[in-house]
Amino acid sequence: MRADHAGQAAIALDRTRIIFPGGDKSVSLSVNNDNPQLPYLAQGWIEDTKGNKVTSPLTVLPPVQRIEPGAKSQVKGTGVTGVEPTATGSGNVVLLQPA
Repeated sequence: MRADHAGQAAIALDRTRIIFPGGDKSVSLSVNNDNPQLPYLAQGWIEDTKGNKVTSPLTVLPPVQRIEPGAKSQVKGTGVTGVEPTATGSGNVVLLQPA
């Protein structure tokens, strides 16, 4: 069972749905630790639109990172070959899953 409580989370992403434009090889997104006192470990992975974990050839870099209190960081989704294209064929849709 999974429960999302974005309003109570210390780690905040600028988005969880990543759209890779046609020719791009990577997309970056911001990760914030909104807790002013505690550091947090942030782990991410990529799933396709059907909820299947994508392990190759897509990766999240870094897959795990420590984010200090009140700090911002970035995560990069890289390597889009083999991901199911969108209906328009203009890009690929994957979901970044934080933990």
